[in-house]
Amino acid sequence: MKVRSRSALLALVLAGGLAVAGCGGTVIDKDKADEFAEKNLVGGDVREVSVDCPDDVDAKKGTSFRCDVVIDGERGVLTMHITSDEGNVEYDLARDLRASR
Repeated sequence: MKVRSRSALLALVLAGGLAVAGCGGTVIDKDKADEFAEKNLVGGDVREVSVDCPDDVDAKKGTSFRCDVVIDGERGVLTMHITSDEGNVEYDLARDLRASR
């Protein structure tokens, strides 16, 4: 998905599957979570994005986790919400940006 402007970015809600099965159960794959957010945040007016999500988050529906983000030099936090036990996640960047103000 290409973001065409900052106003479009503010309305962005994305979902994706990021789970990997491990020894102790199913967890969110940190690298997939980082790549998912980075890929979907770059575009339009946004040129540079870095994302750092935590390791070993249990892929349990209803769980949320926070990723540190830097978007064009501005630091923030992106909260991912796990929507299924298979590790599907979504985030609402607009909600996170409003909360940080």
